[in-house]
Amino acid sequence: MKWFLFLAPRQIDAIGKWWLNKAQDITYRFWGIIILILGITLFSWL
Repeated sequence: MKWFLFLAPRQIDAIGKWWLNKAQDITYRFWGIIILILGITLFSWL
């Protein structure tokens, strides 16, 4: 993943600006659910 940071800094900056300024509330909720499911899955395997 580090190589992506060096190869595409403009895209990462654009995604960050979009996430902070233009993303809708439903986007935050959707990703929150995804992260919650992944977290529960990870901790259930430990």
